[in-house]
Amino acid sequence: LPLRPTHPPPPPPLLREAALLQPPVPATAAGPAGPEREDEASARDVGSRHIPALPFLWTAVFVCGVFLSAALFSTDDESAGATGDAARSSQRRPAVAAKYLVSNFEGDQQEQQKQAFVMMAAEVPGQPGSSGLWGCLSVAGALQRLSDRHLVLLTDFTTFPDKSSVQKNFEMLGVDVRPLQKVTVPGLADTDVKTMMLQKLQAWRLTEFEKVIWLDWDVLVFRNVDWLFDREWMWAARDDPLCHMQAESPNTGILMLYPDEVVFNALVDHASKVAWTNANGLIRTYFADVQKRPVKLLSEVEADYGQCLGHRIPTPYRNKDGTTVTGAWSTPAFVHKSGGVKYTWYEGQKVHEDDNTCFSIDLKVQRLPSKGQILNVCHYHPLSAYWRDNLCSAASDLLKIKTVEVESFCSDECYYQLSGDSSCLEQVPDGPMP
Repeated sequence: LPLRPTHPPPPPPLLREAALLQPPVPATAAGPAGPEREDEASARDVGSRHIPALPFLWTAVFVCGVFLSAALFSTDDESAGATGDAARSSQRRPAVAAKYLVSNFEGDQQEQQKQAFVMMAAEVPGQPGSSGLWGCLSVAGALQRLSDRHLVLLTDFTTFPDKSSVQKNFEMLGVDVRPLQKVTVPGLADTDVKTMMLQKLQAWRLTEFEKVIWLDWDVLVFRNVDWLFDREWMWAARDDPLCHMQAESPNTGILMLYPDEVVFNALVDHASKVAWTNANGLIRTYFADVQKRPVKLLSEVEADYGQCLGHRIPTPYRNKDGTTVTGAWSTPAFVHKSGGVKYTWYEGQKVHEDDNTCFSIDLKVQRLPSKGQILNVCHYHPLSAYWRDNLCSAASDLLKIKTVEVESFCSDECYYQLSGDSSCLEQVPDGPMP
């Protein structure tokens, strides 16, 4: 039979690209690859010529015998060296490529270990005890999909409502759980609401990281936001709850910062000397007035309030003529609170405001009366199902947390069809139905 030439398979694409890093092989005395061109020409013609196979087979056997005898009769060291040289010679490009890729991977890992997200779940008097825990669980579930950075949770909770361990449950999600420390401000009591606001300042004490991104618990991370770690200086969302656009004050619901114990102490000292109403204002005045280096502000399509969704937020998605593409193409990567309504029918006709109706497991707030029936208003919110899926994947599917609120909220029958057992049906609003 005619002898067909065989060619080794091409290397994988990544190895092929990395092989370009190899130094060129010096030309031989016969010229630059002259004999190789002759062999290639012979290979092209071999399909049309009948070449006797037997001489080639004997030649191959002879060559193999020479190499085998050399390997058998050499010393162990020489054999190991020859084998290593042969392996390096035959696999030079793949080996170097693998080393090159692993080196880059290790460098990326070292860089990522210096960066982290940080959240806080604290017990606040007068508020549902576990609201912050559910919010942090939903964000942890989202970051598992969207990021490979650490997530640090600062909390003074030890158990969930079903008595399961907060630390063990969050650690199953890869979260680093740490105790929440008190921030003492001269002139403020530990129970003062302002003191509780300043617990956020503990992010500056995580000095084992070079950069951290603070996230409030009542938020939703919709897209990957790791790009924020690559920016220089501090960045925050815009404090624009009325959606006027291009606000000039920071909203620290998301805040990229540089941990520093000196800055932490300076912020606490600043809080005792100036008038302030919330952490946003305190942080803004310290960096703008004291350090003379204001916090930079993200665009609305990068971070915004939930009530501003679809409300004049510019989209990066454009037609060829520069006009915006019609549709919902401006959802922010980070959304602070879902938004909500003012209503007077609940609890004795008192006016209530709720700006985080749907990033919550409270079905009583989400279910509203309409034309004689109960509807879940969050079915009309574009991000509520995403927040719910992140929470239920973590709390119900993975951690198996057993509470009436979680089981009802994570039941599709209860959440979407407003039907199910008595615990589901009990979570409807009281009061007159317009």
